[in-house]
Amino acid sequence: LVAEGAGADRRRALAEYELTLLAVRRPALRPVVRGYLAALAEALACCTDDTTAVRAAIAAVDGLFLQGLLDERGVSTEEIRAVLTHILGAGTG
Repeated sequence: LVAEGAGADRRRALAEYELTLLAVRRPALRPVVRGYLAALAEALACCTDDTTAVRAAIAAVDGLFLQGLLDERGVSTEEIRAVLTHILGAGTG
């Protein structure tokens, strides 16, 4: 998901970040962004019961999306997997 979203067709990822930044200024939009974050947390919770690791993984996903959007090459699936495995693996021990 991260690799695709920050890949060649970046329109959706850009729209999501624009919405997130707009929600900072317009509280009425915050439930939409919170819903996305909750869904992401739920998806990551299958990997660990460590809520701190889940939060760190969400932060990493945000950072990887931004890095991928800034670099025309995107971020490789292998790099994304390594980062998330490191974070979520740390939460399982």
